[in-house]
Amino acid sequence: MKNIANQTASEKQRAKQDYWKRLFEEQKNSGLTQELFCLERQIKKSTFQYWKGRLKKESQSGYFLPVTIAPDESSTSLCQASGISLSLGGQITIQLEEQFNSSTLSKLLDFLEAR
Repeated sequence: MKNIANQTASEKQRAKQDYWKRLFEEQKNSGLTQELFCLERQIKKSTFQYWKGRLKKESQSGYFLPVTIAPDESSTSLCQASGISLSLGGQITIQLEEQFNSSTLSKLLDFLEAR
C-alpha cells in the first residue's frame, strides 16, 4: 500500500484489496499456516481472517468483473440493431437509443445479474 495519500477513496480501497490479495497468495505459496504466516509477518491473525472473509464475500456478492470484447464488424451492426451500447471501462455504462430493444436489454441485465 504505497503512496495512497493522493488517491481517491475507491483507489485506496482497491489498493487495500490488492495488498491483501497479494498477502493471501504469499501465505498460500509459503506452505505456512495462517497463524505462522501472520506471526512471521507481524500481522494480527484476526485482521488477516477479516480481510480474507471480506474479499471472499465481495467476490461472491455479484461484483462485476472486467470484460474485454474485441470489436468486429458485426458488433457495430448489433449495437445499432438493438439500440443498446454497454461499456465496462472503469464504470458500467449502458446507453439506450430511442428505439432500443427491451427484450435484448432484459436478457443483458439477466446475464449480468447471474455473474
